[in-house]
Amino acid sequence: MQDAENSSATSSLRMKKAQTTDVNMSHLELLVHFSFAIYAPELEEDHSSTKLVLEAALREKYLMLEVLAISARYLSTAHTDEADCYSRQAVELQTKAIELFNNEDTVTADENSIARLLFSSILGRHMLVDVLARRDPDLGSFVDRFTQGARVHRGVRAVTTAQEWEILLTSKVGPLITKGLDPLGFHDPPPLRPHFMSLLSRTARLDDHDKEACTKALCMIEGALDDLQYPDRSSFGLRMIFVWPILLPERFIVLLERGIPEAIAILGRYSILLHAGESLWQVKDAGPYLLKLISSFLGSDWDEWL
Repeated sequence: MQDAENSSATSSLRMKKAQTTDVNMSHLELLVHFSFAIYAPELEEDHSSTKLVLEAALREKYLMLEVLAISARYLSTAHTDEADCYSRQAVELQTKAIELFNNEDTVTADENSIARLLFSSILGRHMLVDVLARRDPDLGSFVDRFTQGARVHRGVRAVTTAQEWEILLTSKVGPLITKGLDPLGFHDPPPLRPHFMSLLSRTARLDDHDKEACTKALCMIEGALDDLQYPDRSSFGLRMIFVWPILLPERFIVLLERGIPEAIAILGRYSILLHAGESLWQVKDAGPYLLKLISSFLGSDWDEWL
C-alpha cells in the first residue's frame, strides 16, 4: 500500500515538473523574431524599445499574445513557403489576445497602463496589415473591412485613453509616446491647400458637419504627404499610415460606409500615402491596389481629387 502511495506521489511530482518545463517551441520562435522594428518598421531599430515591450509583455499575457501574433504575421510575409501556417498562428494568437484584454479589469496602475497602451498600438497595426493584405475585387469589401477594423481598434483605445496620461508620459514608455506611438499626441496637420478647400466647399452633397469631418480626414493625409518631402520628418509621414484610421472622425467613417464619393476620394488620397510606404512590410503594394479600386468606383470625373 505504501509503495503504491509513493508511486502515486512520484508520478504526480513528475507530472507537475513536466507541466512547469513544457516549452512551446513555436511560440519561442515567434518571440525570438520579434523586435521593435517589426512593430514600427518606419523607425530605426531600437533595442531598448524592444526590451521595454517585452518586459511589459511578460507581465500581461494579452500583450505577450499580441506580440507573438504580430511576429507570426510578419513571418507569414517573410517565409512564403510557410505563410499559411504563420497566418493561422497570427489569427489564433490575436483572437486570444483580444479575448483576454476584454476580460481584464481596468486598472490605473503604471505598468498596467503601459501594457494597455502598447497592446492598443500593436493591435492597431496588426489589424491594418490584415486589411491591406487582402485583394478583394470590389471597393465595398475593402471599405467594410477597413471601417470594421477602425471601430474594433477604437474600442480598445477607449480603454487605454481612460488611463492617467500624465503618469504614462513620465514612465518608461514616455519616449515611445513622443516618437508617435500614441496617436493622441500626433502633431497637428497644416491647413488644407486652396485646391482641396475649393473642392470641399463646392460640394452640395455634404452638410457643414460632413465637410468638417472630411476636412479633418484630408488634412491629416496632406500633412503626412508634406512631411515626406523632408528627411527629418519623413517618419512622421509614414506613421500617419497607421494612425489615420484611428484618428478619423466617426462621421467620416459613416460617410465611407455609405459610399459617399467625397469620402471615397479622400480614401484615394490615403492610397497615395500608402504607396509612399510600399517599402514597409505592413503595407507593400496596397497603395496602387486601393487607388485602382477607387478610380474604377469614382470614374474620371473625380481625377482632380486624386
